[in-house]
Order: sequence, then C-alpha cells, then structure tokens
Amino acid sequence: MAEFIEVHITIEGHEKASRLAHSLLHTGLAASIDIGEVTRLIRRENGIEEASAWQLAVITTASQLAAIEQHVGENHRDEEIPILALPTSSGNQAQLDWLRDQANRDRR
Repeated sequence: MAEFIEVHITIEGHEKASRLAHSLLHTGLAASIDIGEVTRLIRRENGIEEASAWQLAVITTASQLAAIEQHVGENHRDEEIPILALPTSSGNQAQLDWLRDQANRDRR
C-alpha cells in the first residue's frame, strides 16, 4: 500500500466543502486540501444527471483513510458523500517529507 494518498470527496455547496476541509485539517486527518468547483455528471436509470458540486482533494497518509471516512459519515449523516482514495506513488521529495512530518506531528 502507498504511504500517501489523495482522497477525493465530492460535496454540494462551497460552505459545506469549506467546513469539512477545515474540520479534517483541525483534527489532523489531512495535511493539505485543495477545494474546487466541479461539474458532476452521473448516469442514472432515466438518463444523465448534471449538477454543480465541490471537490476536496485531501492529501494525507494511507493510515488516515478509515478515520476520514468515519469523520465524513459522522458529520454528514443526512447525505451520502462520495469518497475515492488514490495512491500517491511518487512526488517532490521535499513535499513528501513535509507530508510525513505533518502526519507524525499529531502523534508526538
């Protein structure tokens, strides 16, 4: 398993996305989060649904994934939030060292 992952979380509304990002950072579950507006296309039984949404690109360690899923579920019980984790196989060494330091910071 990769040491670092990028977790994509798609949510409706910029305010909800921002609140979620801040809570993930404050709890130490993420080192860095990018937030961007996306157009979401979903295939449904009656055709293609198109909607505006916000996507969080959460950079963290693989060991945090279960806690992130739990955090999102507990804070957004009223809706099902798509979560997709992708392994990070390489990167700038200084960035990887910083991520490792951020992940270990809360364990000290």
